[in-house]
Amino acid sequence: MNIEKVKLDFNVNDVAKKATYKKRKNGLFDKADELSTLYRIEGYAKVYGRYEPQPEIFPSPGEVQSTLKIQDYDWIGEELENDE
Repeated sequence: MNIEKVKLDFNVNDVAKKATYKKRKNGLFDKADELSTLYRIEGYAKVYGRYEPQPEIFPSPGEVQSTLKIQDYDWIGEELENDE
């Protein structure tokens, strides 16, 4: 049984590129949703793409802002100073 070499080409079709981008972006957002559900954590994803003028944010910009405002990372610096 012979194994044939697969020739990989750069996709020059812009419609196909955009479709692939959307599928991968949606897959990434689905994975982020699954992980946040599975581990019961607040998580988000931010995707920059050439087809969108603004980055796309999962789950929504309002939910991400509320999540980030709740988190206060000042205690990390205090712990490091106490360890010295």
